[in-house]
Amino acid sequence: MRRRSSPRAPTASFATRCNTGTLLMGLATPLVLGSYWALLLLPPGWMLLVVRIVAEERLLSDRLRGYAAYLRRTRARLIPGVW
Repeated sequence: MRRRSSPRAPTASFATRCNTGTLLMGLATPLVLGSYWALLLLPPGWMLLVVRIVAEERLLSDRLRGYAAYLRRTRARLIPGVW
């Protein structure tokens, strides 16, 4: 049985739900632990995450039939309405 995402699901509007969770966790962890110096590491970490997302999408588009069409339908990659 093949599972499909519902086009009406809240997560259907962006492609990489796990990466969005990583982004939010990276922001929340220093705040919860009170390590405000760690917030300085967030922008470089987020840039690396974007580089990884682009490389992953390129690989999957090359190797999985239909993935390029999926990316065209799902415009947001990390934050819905932004990128």
